[in-house]
Amino acid sequence: MKIDIKSIIITLLLVASLFLYYKWHNSENSNYEQELNKLKQENLLIHKKRDSLLSERSILQSDLNLIKNENQRLQLVSEKLEKESLEYRNRANKTKHELDNLRSQLEETHRKIEELKHNPPNRSDDNLLNSLRSKTKNN
Repeated sequence: MKIDIKSIIITLLLVASLFLYYKWHNSENSNYEQELNKLKQENLLIHKKRDSLLSERSILQSDLNLIKNENQRLQLVSEKLEKESLEYRNRANKTKHELDNLRSQLEETHRKIEELKHNPPNRSDDNLLNSLRSKTKNN
């Protein structure tokens, strides 16, 4: 086997290139490992944040449900009060109408009394007796 300079140089260059490739590959691996560790830490932080947000969301959801239930209850109370208010208004209007009727009847009665005071009915003897008889029969 004949070893010449050309083969030695090629072998040295091959060994040097393998050495440089190995060194470069290992240096990148350490950067990748650092990057990977950094990403793992960020991932853990994101998971913690997600978990805290999920728990906060569930708390807010339960608060929302409580508020919705309270709103429904208050709406029912409001509807009940509206019905009662309408009934009381109708009753007040009816009572006012009855009061107005009684007032007009009272005024009519007062007017008749005043009229009878100023102009008493003149009845003759027979008319007076018939009138008294009819009034006593009714009572």
